[in-house]
Amino acid sequence: MPVIPDNELLDLLRAGAISALTVDTNIFDEKGLQLGAAPLATVATLKNRPFSFLLSGTVAKEILGHIEKKADEALRGARKAIGEALHAFETINPTRDEILDQITGARTPAAAALARYTQYINDSGCEVLNDEDLVTTKELFDGYFLDSSFKCNG
Repeated sequence: MPVIPDNELLDLLRAGAISALTVDTNIFDEKGLQLGAAPLATVATLKNRPFSFLLSGTVAKEILGHIEKKADEALRGARKAIGEALHAFETINPTRDEILDQITGARTPAAAALARYTQYINDSGCEVLNDEDLVTTKELFDGYFLDSSFKCNG
């Protein structure tokens, strides 16, 4: 797919020549999975326009997995750092678990990730596509490996 300069892309959007947008997981990763940050939150402004924001089910699962992994890594890092700080200052109260519960709201990384992901999907008006309904695995692999003019059934 050709890369279109930003000014031409904006012109196409204004003219209604583009009616849908989708992005790959790497865009979310590049933005540090900060779903509320300007680049990713901007998509939510399209919600009330005749414009669709679509994610393949596969990409949606990857995004959720990446958010959960980042939350888990952050929690492990915080647990270690708080433990070291409490030890260094010989602090008894609050305990590490009490501090972590305050930070996490007593949620697991999976629960926190799902809440953030769900909120983003709802706020942005994103439609998550069921990949299996659109293309078979055979069609996908045949198209990827054999046919450069691959098209979905949808």
